[in-house]
Amino acid sequence: MPSCQTDAELSSDVDQNVYDNSRILLGMLRHVKDFRGTQGRMYELGFVLAVAVVATLAGATNYRQLGSQAADLPQNLLARLGARYDHFTGRYAAPS
Repeated sequence: MPSCQTDAELSSDVDQNVYDNSRILLGMLRHVKDFRGTQGRMYELGFVLAVAVVATLAGATNYRQLGSQAADLPQNLLARLGARYDHFTGRYAAPS
């Protein structure tokens, strides 16, 4: 017998709220000033920060785990976060 006795169902409003909140977060991360030099810059800072946030929420606690979590992110999530599409590999590229 389930512990929750309510008859409430998840609605598409929940999905829409999550989508809206993620768009707001991505927008805020894109406004962070990038102090890195232009040489050797492979990814936009907002994308790197978004991947770091997602990896941290997935349990990463250090740089090595951040890279490992980023490499394991699903392609649709990388696309949503703003990853570049690599035509040679046919995949969205994640920072390492």
